[in-house]
Order: sequence, then structure tokens, then C-alpha cells
Amino acid sequence: KISESSLASSAAQLPSPSAQPFGVMESGGTKDSLLLSSASVGVGGLRVLSAIPTSTAFHTVRAILFKSGYFLAFLIGVSIIVSVLGSNGLTSSLKRLHTATLEFSRGNLETQVAEGSRDEIGDLGRGFNHMSREIRRLLLETAEKVRMESELKTGQLIQSTLFPHTEFHSNGV
Repeated sequence: KISESSLASSAAQLPSPSAQPFGVMESGGTKDSLLLSSASVGVGGLRVLSAIPTSTAFHTVRAILFKSGYFLAFLIGVSIIVSVLGSNGLTSSLKRLHTATLEFSRGNLETQVAEGSRDEIGDLGRGFNHMSREIRRLLLETAEKVRMESELKTGQLIQSTLFPHTEFHSNGV
């Protein structure tokens, strides 16, 4: 409890309202010190004076700092959780692409990657699938050309067997 005499003596130490319309100061001894604030009301030289024991004010400040620390820890925890979830999504997409690449390199040309996302990793997966389809198409075309060349050589062999190429010499006929 604040005594009226200590409040009155502390108020007397505050600057006059004409010199400073508001003010804050600490008064009293270390054990019973007060934080005083005053503000001019603007009517008849009156001013409002508030006083609070320093220990109470600092207790409140400590409570605010403590709650702010909890809030900061909460924000850091949420940030970590969001980061882990985001990175798991990214790494799982990269793992699927890596697995498909290994399968493809082992000769499984039917390998495809799920095209789920619309980001750069999804673009990479779509590019992989396009590359896979094009390589299969080119291999089929190459096999078809080889088959046609083989048939052509077979036809030429049959033709040369059935119709041997002989040169006709007339020797003056």
C-alpha cells in the first residue's frame, strides 16, 4: 500500500505541467520505490498521477517476458514442423524420381514417374516420362528399320539365287 505522504512528496518532484505535459520517474528508496507517471489534463493546470510499486511493475514485465519466451518457442516449433513436412514432400518426390531413374538404367524402359506436383520437381518428372516415351519410340523405329533392312537383304539374296546375274557376251554375233 502506498502512503499518501510518500505519494505527495513524490508528486512534488515531478516537473510542472507547463514545463512538461507528461513525465515518468522513480522515487523512494530501493525497498519501497515507486514508478510515477503524470500527464496534464489540459484544464486548470490539473494533471493525472499514477503510482505503482517498482516490484509490481517489474513482476509484470517479467511475466510478459516469460510469456513472450513461450510464444517464441511455440513459433520456432511450428516453423520446424512446417519445414520438416515441406522437406519430406520434396525429398519423397526426389526419391521417386531417383528410383525411376535407377529402374530405367537397368533396362526397364516402361518406367514412369507419378506427375503429381506443378513445381520444378513435377516438371522434372514430366520430362523424365517424355524422355522415356521418346526412347521407347526411337527403339521401336530402329528395330523396325533393322527388320526392313534384313528383309531387303533376304529379298536380294533370293533374287540373286533365282535370277543369277550373268553377263551376255555376243562375241561378234
